[in-house]
Amino acid sequence: MRPSRDINNPMPTARGWIFQGNPKTYDIDGYLASRWATGEPITWLTSSYYRTIRPGDTAYMWRARDKKGLRPSGIIAKARVASTPRVMPPDAPELFFATPASENYRVKLKLLSVRLTDADGMLSEQVLKSDGRTDALQIFEFRNATNFSLTKRQAEALAELWESVPKRVDIDRAYWEGKGDLKQHFVRERSQELIADAKQAFLQKHGRLYCEACGFDFGKVYGDRGKDFIEVHHDTPLSSSNLRRKVRPSELSMLCSNCHCMIHVLRPWLEVAELRKLIRKK
Repeated sequence: MRPSRDINNPMPTARGWIFQGNPKTYDIDGYLASRWATGEPITWLTSSYYRTIRPGDTAYMWRARDKKGLRPSGIIAKARVASTPRVMPPDAPELFFATPASENYRVKLKLLSVRLTDADGMLSEQVLKSDGRTDALQIFEFRNATNFSLTKRQAEALAELWESVPKRVDIDRAYWEGKGDLKQHFVRERSQELIADAKQAFLQKHGRLYCEACGFDFGKVYGDRGKDFIEVHHDTPLSSSNLRRKVRPSELSMLCSNCHCMIHVLRPWLEVAELRKLIRKK
């Protein structure tokens, strides 16, 4: 099968896309809602730009106007491209209102968010036309196509507009978890004797274990369950060198779980004294 020629630009450099679905011929709302609920990937026609759409690209799913005008046209989902385009049959053919399209170039996508209504935070065509950064999207000119490339400016604008709408969480939605998965991790050597000796040295000096940043004492708050519990932090990260090295107990700090996380949550990592100063300012 010879795929259709790319619209307007045969080899775009954009890494952002709009993929259109037509509610007149396909239950696009039902498709996205069901896949979002189960966490399964979706499949989309990519007969245009099939050479340039790549895994990792961002795609926005566009719902075209319906017959009765009951649902506004615009972007109703955001996804990440999860495969290279290849010839495959349509997904969920039962959702087509007529004979499904034949095998063609299609791509798999991982849904990142779905917003089917204005209340959910969809980006309507009206909103996008009123923004100077998105008023010249290809989809406004080529209404009957399926795939549209975005310029860098348009992609950045859509990302900003999409994220500016607070996510509405459905607390009754169920998420898949619990699948076993074998993974390999690179782990640096840790000396349990070093950690034990560092705790003991701290106990001998202070009489109890507490967080050196905020002062939290697990034993005072949790009783016997928290007695002698504390996390141990390397003042000089082991990751700062690829070489095996010796570490003294004096090079370790005692931290509660929260403070330990806050030191490592962003790079560059904070020193314990910097975190202590940050806490005192509050």
